Amino acid sequence: PFMEDLMRATRQSVFLGIRADDHVLILDLVESTQDLKITAPIGARLPLLIGAVGKIFMAGMTDDEASQFVRAAGLRRDTEKSITDLCLYLDEVRKAREAGYALDDEEYIQGVRAAAAPIRSAGPQASAIWVVGFTQSMTDASMPVIAMETKRAADAISRKAGPRPVQGKGP
Repeated sequence: PFMEDLMRATRQSVFLGIRADDHVLILDLVESTQDLKITAPIGARLPLLIGAVGKIFMAGMTDDEASQFVRAAGLRRDTEKSITDLCLYLDEVRKAREAGYALDDEEYIQGVRAAAAPIRSAGPQASAIWVVGFTQSMTDASMPVIAMETKRAADAISRKAGPRPVQGKGP
């Protein structure tokens, strides 16, 4: 229901996925009701270091861990707007960590934007929710609203999933 509510609020397609090594695995999807929409099959695997969702998974790491991972994997150039500079990419990861959401402005697919937020649960950052749409409907003016709606949905899912245990404390 959280994904359906987010789709209605943003009018964009909403994805839920988990980190699977160096990929993101799409677990669920609520397609936009618009005639033109972004979609992908459930079970599709996306490269981990792409777009907003990649920044969210990197934000779940320490700066050193994220830097090492990005150096080892390398940054791809998929569009003119892809971030291929390590320092700039890590700045985006830090911003995502601080804000609780990340944005993609045509970095993975030209003409497509996204907003992603982490679903916080026990253990390391393992899942995220993200909204994807065309730049015509995900405008500069609407992106902050979409980002906050995405974060709100991720927080609601996180609360439903239960509290995160305190680091170092066990049963």
